[in-house]
Amino acid sequence: MFTVDVHVFGEVYPASQSFTELAHSSFLTWPRIIKLVGVCAFVYVFMLAIYRLYLCPLASFPGPVLAKLTHWYEFYYNVVRGGKYYEKIRELHAKYGPVVRVTPEEIHIMEPSAYKEVFVFGVVRKTNAYPRFSNDMTAISTPHDVHRRLRVPIDKLFARASILRIESRVADRVARLCDRLSCYQGTGQVVNLTNALSSLTTDVISSVIFEEPSDYLGDPDFNGEWYETLKWGTRSVFIFKHLPWIVSVLGRPLLRSLVTRITRWTVWDEKARREVLLIRKRPSDAEQTREKTTILDHLAHSDLVESEFGNGGFPRLAQLIQQAGAHNVSHALGTIITYLLLEPEKIDPLRRELEDIWSKHDDRLSVPSWLELEKAPYLSAVVAEGLRMAIGGMNRTPRVFPNDDVKICGWVIPRGTPVSMTTHWMHMDPTVFPNPECFEPNRWLTASPDELKVMQTYYVPFAKGSRACVGQK
Repeated sequence: MFTVDVHVFGEVYPASQSFTELAHSSFLTWPRIIKLVGVCAFVYVFMLAIYRLYLCPLASFPGPVLAKLTHWYEFYYNVVRGGKYYEKIRELHAKYGPVVRVTPEEIHIMEPSAYKEVFVFGVVRKTNAYPRFSNDMTAISTPHDVHRRLRVPIDKLFARASILRIESRVADRVARLCDRLSCYQGTGQVVNLTNALSSLTTDVISSVIFEEPSDYLGDPDFNGEWYETLKWGTRSVFIFKHLPWIVSVLGRPLLRSLVTRITRWTVWDEKARREVLLIRKRPSDAEQTREKTTILDHLAHSDLVESEFGNGGFPRLAQLIQQAGAHNVSHALGTIITYLLLEPEKIDPLRRELEDIWSKHDDRLSVPSWLELEKAPYLSAVVAEGLRMAIGGMNRTPRVFPNDDVKICGWVIPRGTPVSMTTHWMHMDPTVFPNPECFEPNRWLTASPDELKVMQTYYVPFAKGSRACVGQK
């Protein structure tokens, strides 16, 4: 029988020595444990680097070495440089071409004609969300099939006919905001319009979800302190995205703790739970005929939401709809108002157009309807240009195709690969939108039919495909 002595860190240990004896010997000292962990870590990182650079399915795609190796490359630009990775990505495309590997597992496209290949409907191919961008704290669902089951009933509630039925709720809250702002006339006080518009959109979306909607417009300061808190949370998104284990280990418990201490979130959650219980006590057919029917009316009698989200499904769904409906709309409104005030020559034609419409309602017992306003050409152009300029987020919008390889710009992208594009660069293409950084409503009125067709192809404020914005109508 042969025995072999063990050589570790320059010392010899008999092969006959058991593991227990080794553990109690001087072998497992802390310096040696640290060295062993260091060696293992080095080998792991080295092998991972070799795999990502030379062996993985994306190894042949162009891109900077650091971006291929690690997510810390993106972390530097988004966290240290303050959200600047979208600008760096444009530089990378100028160097490497329309298809660039921007993280170890993500491909970014900067070729507008490819948009229709990436953002597709389910009949073309199934589309998952990318968990790194859309974890279960910020998105309805990641898998395609689950997402479709939840989206189908919600799509019906945000269809054009459904929105027309709640027009009076929107008009009432706009009138409330106008009354609040009129109180500031002649006082010399400064109004934070960002917070005022955020309060408006929060109250509007709340009226769509709840029988007892919020009254943010009633706050004397338009909820300034609350919105500062939300901005602080938004600035943490990049950190949570780059360090997902923080969300899993620390983030959820911390956020739950914060929710129990922040009154507004607690009220919102409790309101959702209370209203679901109230709705379930009523006959289901009564929800379809009530004047103030809400989203929860249509979902509360179904097990769908709780089967997908668990016991906290309804509060979470209400929060997700509120977040998307309040911030993006208020940001677009604020952008439009800011540009119009900075350039009075562009507000004059809008004022004349609206005065002409309002002149048909001189009795003051009625106001123009949405159907009337949407026919106003200059108003429509102002809204379209505002949505072009007011990108909801500068981040990328990755899609994952679990069952299909996709050929884009001559490259075959393997199934399961996150593929992304950036709306900002679609809207800022100077070949389609001359002087793209200028607010020019007339571009939508003076373009030729062919030019307008191209502009509408590049115009994607709500995204497209099966995961497009539910509230775009």
